[in-house]
Amino acid sequence: MTVIRTIVAVAALGMATASISVIPAQARAQGNNPFQELRTYDYQNRKPVHAIFSQIQAAGTDKAKQAAIETGLIGVLQDPNATVAGKQEAARFLWEIGSARSVPVLSKMLPDPGTNNMTNNMARYALERNTDPSAAAALRYALSTAKGTALVGVINSLGNRGDALAVPALKALASSPDPLVTDAAITALGKVGMPASVAALKSLPNKGLPVYNAFLRSAEKQASSGNRGAALSLYESMTGTAYPEVIRAGALSGLASLNSPRTGAIALSVAESASDPILQRGAARIAGTLETPADTQRSVAAWAKLPAAAQVALLSAWSDRRESAASAVTVDALRSDNPDIRRAAIRAAARICGASVVPTLANLASSGDQQQAAREALAGMGGSGVEPALISIVQQGAPALRTTVIGVLAERPTPASTAALVKAAGGSDPRVASAALKALGRTAGVDQEAHLVQILTATKYDDVRDSAQNAIVAIAQRTGDRNRVAEPLLSAMDLASTAGRAAIISSLAEIGGDRALEVITRATTSPQPEVRNAAIGGLANTWSDSGALPALLQLSKSGATKSDRVLALRGYLRVTGTDDRAPAEIRLSRIQQAMTLAERPEEKRQALSVLRDVRTPGAVELAARALDDPDLVAEASDAILYLAASQKKGNSNLQAVKGPATDQALDKVIRKVKDDNVRAQARKLRQG
Repeated sequence: MTVIRTIVAVAALGMATASISVIPAQARAQGNNPFQELRTYDYQNRKPVHAIFSQIQAAGTDKAKQAAIETGLIGVLQDPNATVAGKQEAARFLWEIGSARSVPVLSKMLPDPGTNNMTNNMARYALERNTDPSAAAALRYALSTAKGTALVGVINSLGNRGDALAVPALKALASSPDPLVTDAAITALGKVGMPASVAALKSLPNKGLPVYNAFLRSAEKQASSGNRGAALSLYESMTGTAYPEVIRAGALSGLASLNSPRTGAIALSVAESASDPILQRGAARIAGTLETPADTQRSVAAWAKLPAAAQVALLSAWSDRRESAASAVTVDALRSDNPDIRRAAIRAAARICGASVVPTLANLASSGDQQQAAREALAGMGGSGVEPALISIVQQGAPALRTTVIGVLAERPTPASTAALVKAAGGSDPRVASAALKALGRTAGVDQEAHLVQILTATKYDDVRDSAQNAIVAIAQRTGDRNRVAEPLLSAMDLASTAGRAAIISSLAEIGGDRALEVITRATTSPQPEVRNAAIGGLANTWSDSGALPALLQLSKSGATKSDRVLALRGYLRVTGTDDRAPAEIRLSRIQQAMTLAERPEEKRQALSVLRDVRTPGAVELAARALDDPDLVAEASDAILYLAASQKKGNSNLQAVKGPATDQALDKVIRKVKDDNVRAQARKLRQG
């Protein structure tokens, strides 16, 4: 302690001599003193802070200039009237340029916790970063003078400095009755990380998690200091079962980071002996990522005796690095009773086992609790021979297996797989054919359409026909060329059977286009009921643009049967309702025609529903006339109220229809409707 006091006294004498009215030349030239201004700093005007920062930058590595600045900062710290904020900034600057000159004043601040420990913190942060030996000496001296939180702070700073000379004192403090001091001292010994501090930690009578963490930190420090052997020895000593599993995990990670040749064997031992699944997985993962043949063979040999969590981790690691040496173990794992192991094995098998495992994965994809995992694995599986193996199953497998693999091929389209799907679509098994057609709906192009049309017109199975139609329509939607897709259908029309022609018409109705409309319109008068019904139904239920309106209107007037006329009229109203491009007056005229042609209340109600989107006085008048029909009072009054009020539809604000026609319609609602709520709404709108 005598030596320390001497160092401090000498430094203090030098500081006192140099601090007499020392103001850097730059500050004098500017006619101000930022150090004086810093003494009154209150966190508001940062002018003096910026000025001193600029001086430090300008000084660079010039020791004389730095000394002058340091002296000014020391003056702020010594001034009893200086603000806490000013002293805090002064100490912060001393973190950067502090030398032995500032140690005496800072050391006096260490025992004092000040306001919220601020005084101690200011001093020790500056000393902690000061590279002069006297700074460390001052911190060590403060171990005997500071108390409570101030002492804890000093201990932390000595640990951060890695001060080996503080080890004896830190060892003594590690047995302090104050638990905060004890923990801080143990942590600091770990940060020092030298042989002496490790020995001190080992000598502590009560070892617990803080001590073990300090051992880990010591090993890390040894490794960063170049003492790899000592670090490895320390890490290895903490992988045994006597240590908490979190410490074992940290030690094992340390061994792996240093590329210890014993990492693999130790990791497998930890994975086998650990009781915590998290540690089992972590240890096995480390073992599985080691790529040397010896490490891989060791892991493969140990796999069977490892707990399930470790087995899953090993399979995942092998999968990630596509370790073919683990193929046999992976195949065995596919038969495990544990679903987590099977799932990991499926993923690994797809990556490392090659085409030979395709049949096994296909079976898992068709039944059991891992179907989705197996399908995804097959869909993403690469390597030579995989696609031929999948195609072979589609061609020769059992029906259930074929349909499963067909779904997989849809996820990985190639010319070869598409050709196999086309062939399967034309087969005799309707389940397989339908599955293949659904897949072709995702993968086929116009080059395969002729085959699909042939299936559409020739099959006797409804499911197959529907799947073929959906696939053809999907091609049209995907390519965007409706006329080109329609050509094979139109070419097959004349030679197709009655059922085939009906299927073609249904497909054309979904595809659309001018030629398709022409053919379908002609077919509405076919003498064959199946064809005629398909044509009328296609226009009424499916056709998407206004091109079908003339044909539907004519059918509404002169259809061969009442059901044909009703269906056509309903289709006419459906298309009218979706034809947003038509002017309101044209849409109103269409609805008026439909109301005239309607033979049943149902179609009149549909017309009133469509009328709600025609916001004109004429629409209100038409709805008002419908009030005279007892079957239409509810729908007519609802349409009037809807039109008479402003509405929000999507992102559009619809204006209310105002005027005499609306007023008269509302008056009529009030007179004729019996529902009190409806009359009340009408009165409110009428008064509005």
